[in-house]
Amino acid sequence: CQSQPSISFTSEVTGSAYQWQVNAGNGYEDISDNIYYSGTGTATLQLTNIPSSWYNYRYRCFADSTTNKTFTLKFTNTWTGAIDSTWENPGNWSCNTVPDINTDVIINTGIPRLNSHGLCRSLNLSANARLNILDGQKLEISGREQE
Repeated sequence: CQSQPSISFTSEVTGSAYQWQVNAGNGYEDISDNIYYSGTGTATLQLTNIPSSWYNYRYRCFADSTTNKTFTLKFTNTWTGAIDSTWENPGNWSCNTVPDINTDVIINTGIPRLNSHGLCRSLNLSANARLNILDGQKLEISGREQE
């Protein structure tokens, strides 16, 4: 969820000195604690209020010069239809926010109605669901290639 307040990654490698790194597309770089990161020198990295534009950022941890597995950041939002059938209603989504261009959308059931120009990164529409796009509106699926 792009509105998720926080997420954490925990190193599978133990050691006495930890350093987390991020690859935002230009190779891995060390990170330090800031408004988005805490625990950059510990076994557990905490990410808080991160923007959805960070989709596909990769994280890894060095513990005593041994690298950890890579964690890849993704943003997924699932249709719940909890309030009504309106796509634009944040209450109808598992993350309580309307999907944006960096969100992988999952619709397992129901018939969401798109009343405006919608955006998402990808759309997984199950056989038990449909999507109703009103005349003159469209859903833009960015479909950016994943690295």
